[in-house]
Amino acid sequence: MIPEDLEINIERDLKIINKILEKNKDLPAMICFYGGEPLLEPERFLPIIKELQKNENIDRIRYMIYTNGEFLARFFKDYPDFARNIWIYAVSIDGDEEQHNRVRIGTDLRRIKQNLEYVKENYQGNILMWSTLREEQSLFKCFEEFTSLYNKGLVNHFFWHWLETQEDF
Repeated sequence: MIPEDLEINIERDLKIINKILEKNKDLPAMICFYGGEPLLEPERFLPIIKELQKNENIDRIRYMIYTNGEFLARFFKDYPDFARNIWIYAVSIDGDEEQHNRVRIGTDLRRIKQNLEYVKENYQGNILMWSTLREEQSLFKCFEEFTSLYNKGLVNHFFWHWLETQEDF
């Protein structure tokens, strides 16, 4: 169970965001939604965006969603105006289908690609392929998958990092 103070609290979170915006009046701001899978329950974070859209600072606020990609098409169908106004989506893809499905248990790269196809038809923004490398994975397979998705116009950025661990790598 997630401690209550780590859950979204719209009133508290908006106060914090507005204080940061006020202290940094002339700087752009990026609000990122992640943790678990935010697109499982978008109704939890959408009120924050809705409220911030009323803000005089709206032009300097951008949004980012980190997602496993499983619910992207559903999000675009259920909340098209919000979905199209997200500045960047970071989609977790960890190599080719065999490698990805082996390390991202519970996700299916084929389904994620279908979702990206849907998004391509409904979104003009940024899609970042985000790969998290574990010791048994191939970075080359991740890059090959990125190249394939990039050539199909499904992603336009690539980022990879090593899994954080206490063990020697």
